Amino acid sequence: MRFPRTLSLYLAREMSLFTLLCFSGIAFVLVCQQLLERLETLLEVGLDGPHALLVLQYVFAILAPHALPMAFAFGVTLAVGRLAAGREILAMRSLGNGLTALVVPALALGLAVVALTGWLVRDVEPHARVSLRRMLTELALRGSIVQEGRFRGVEDRVIFVEERTAEGELHGIVIYDRTTPERSFALFARGGRLESDDATGVLHLSLERGTIAIDAPDEAPPRVRSVRFETARYSVAAESLLDDRHDRRNPDELAFHELARVIARIDAGQTLEGVRKPRRDLYELERHRRLAAPLAAPAFGLVAIGLGLATPRRSRSLAILACTAAVFGFYGLTSLGRYLTREHRILPALAIWVPMLVTAIVALVVLRRGGRRVAP
Repeated sequence: MRFPRTLSLYLAREMSLFTLLCFSGIAFVLVCQQLLERLETLLEVGLDGPHALLVLQYVFAILAPHALPMAFAFGVTLAVGRLAAGREILAMRSLGNGLTALVVPALALGLAVVALTGWLVRDVEPHARVSLRRMLTELALRGSIVQEGRFRGVEDRVIFVEERTAEGELHGIVIYDRTTPERSFALFARGGRLESDDATGVLHLSLERGTIAIDAPDEAPPRVRSVRFETARYSVAAESLLDDRHDRRNPDELAFHELARVIARIDAGQTLEGVRKPRRDLYELERHRRLAAPLAAPAFGLVAIGLGLATPRRSRSLAILACTAAVFGFYGLTSLGRYLTREHRILPALAIWVPMLVTAIVALVVLRRGGRRVAP
């Protein structure tokens, strides 16, 4: 029998349109959720309009690889459901076109999603994570974190500035420092200026006309020493303002080839530079995640086709609910596996590939059941 090219193009177009609509909705929800979680930090660094657009761009790039497979699953489910509701599946069956006519365009579109997701998760996502953290650090280095009239807790420090002018001059500065508990001190200065060192990621406060009150509890009797100064310099690392490190990256911030390089260095017993965590399994876990993430799309697509065909025509909402359960079940198993890996309970490969295997088995089962309904 001749391959139904026109029908396949029509089905691929239907699936693409629904996938695009679902991607828009899912991406919007995920981006809003991430922005709300980061809202406090964004407000603290004094985010302006241009930087807000960059944050939106970076967050979207981080979440797109996760939203694409989910959107493909729901898009295919909705497309098959619409075709069945319009009796187009019945027309295909009467013309001798069975399950293959649906699977081929879905797999072709799924391969395109695989390629796009693979590019995003390997290259775009880690670059966006690094760029977002770097931009927030740069905003902190510019001094946006120091806001007038507010006490700002920074690790074991409290910083207060009564007034900050547009020229960057500071007035009425109070600093309480307990980074060394046995020698804590309070600093009072009439004025000063904020300076930053981009190379080292350090904020410097150049202070003028003030007093340092040093607490000496180890002395007998305990007392407070007071020292006056005309000029002084107080420094704080910008990464401590954002609970981050200036020069070290997490596994999800490394490029794919850098993950392999870090794993090789750990296996060779070499020292690690530029990374935050020395555990080999965390880098191996991230490597397997990036290999498996693109493959979720075709697996979801087959599950969606089977669910769309197996569900009665008058109960299409059940297909959406079942698809939702399958998608969230996959990501739930993956999250559980990653947690167990971090707790040294299972191997990184099992944490990532077992959920993928379970999804593939579910896809074959529901596809076989749904295929019986469209067998010519």
